[in-house]
Amino acid sequence: MKRGLALFTLLTVLLTVPALASADGLTGTTVSGQFNIGGASTNYFDPSNGFVPSGFQNDAGPTVVINGSPTFGFNDSFNFDQANFTDSTLTISDLDQPSAGALNWEMIFTDSAFAGASVSKVSDTFDNGGLSVNLVGDDLTVLWVGDTVRSDFDFSAAYDIATVPEPSSLVLLGIGLLGLMSGFSLKWRGEGFR
Repeated sequence: MKRGLALFTLLTVLLTVPALASADGLTGTTVSGQFNIGGASTNYFDPSNGFVPSGFQNDAGPTVVINGSPTFGFNDSFNFDQANFTDSTLTISDLDQPSAGALNWEMIFTDSAFAGASVSKVSDTFDNGGLSVNLVGDDLTVLWVGDTVRSDFDFSAAYDIATVPEPSSLVLLGIGLLGLMSGFSLKWRGEGFR
């Protein structure tokens, strides 16, 4: 009986660790993207507006599943902008052609996995103060003030996104820890595992 409890405890803990790892990231979640330039309401991440290059998931629409493939892209004759999500990172880049500037813009991403998450800057080479990020509920907003006409430039920024584990994973972890503690309690009282 005691060996059965120990085996159950070990199995529960081992099964809990992978569940936490998969619940803790963005892979497999659905995110919607919006890219507005110069204060206009046009969503340039929507391919119906004609500025989404091939090779990005948003070439089928502004809602994508995060799976490691290039996520959101925008391209016109002046700028090439990307927003790529991985399991725990958002990377944004802006490449401008020679003698082109960049108007102020905002990117808004909506995903239920953002609720309760935290965002921390890893790197940022954007000029004019860099990017600013705001996370409220399911919406992650990235803002840039833009740049004046200048020689070509290539900016990038990366953010770490720490999501909250799903409640079911927390329950599994709790059950595993309780079983482990009860097994150690039996051993401590001298009843031990035989």
